[in-house]
This record gives sequence, C-alpha cells and structure tokens, in this order.
Amino acid sequence: MSNDGRSEERITTPSRTGQELAMRWAYEDAGLPPGTVDYVEAHGTGTRIDAVELAALNEVLTDGRPPGRRCLVGSVKTNIAHCEAAAGTLGVRDTEHRGASWPSTT
Repeated sequence: MSNDGRSEERITTPSRTGQELAMRWAYEDAGLPPGTVDYVEAHGTGTRIDAVELAALNEVLTDGRPPGRRCLVGSVKTNIAHCEAAAGTLGVRDTEHRGASWPSTT
C-alpha cells in the first residue's frame, strides 16, 4: 500500500493516487509496460484497502492493454491473514504456480 502523504488525512489511510504512482514508477523502473501484465497478486485482506488497490490496478493496468487481454488478480493472503513472511512467500509461490515469468534483472 502506498500513500503519497498529501492526498489523505492520515498516512495510514489508503490512497488511490499514491497506489497509482507507486505502480507506474515500479513498472517504469522494471521496463515493463503495464498493459502486458497477465497476473497480479493483490493484498486482498477483505478491507476497504482492497477497493483502493483494485481501483488503482484497474487504472494503471489498462494502459496500453489490447482489447480482450485479461489481467487476473488473486490473493493467497486472504487464506493466511497477516503472517508477513508466510504471506510474501506464498504470494510469490502462488504467482509462480500460475505460470508467471519474472522479468530479467540484467
């Protein structure tokens, strides 16, 4: 979750603008066009944060996306709650299980 510190009253309040900026910067830094992403492992905790995250994902991942090309969204975290190490590990494993390929770091 990202918050730009200016768009919301409290720093812990989810910010759609902050989320969008963080995602755009991340995709730009990775050299990955957002419209080519096929799967996203979301936060998915069943709270209002999810609505903010999904709205930001929708805004960013539709850029340059060809008609009919879907982007699936999943969240294994909803099954194990906020056990941080396990949630992160399972999120990566879930993404790999779905056949995702990782961008090259070289």
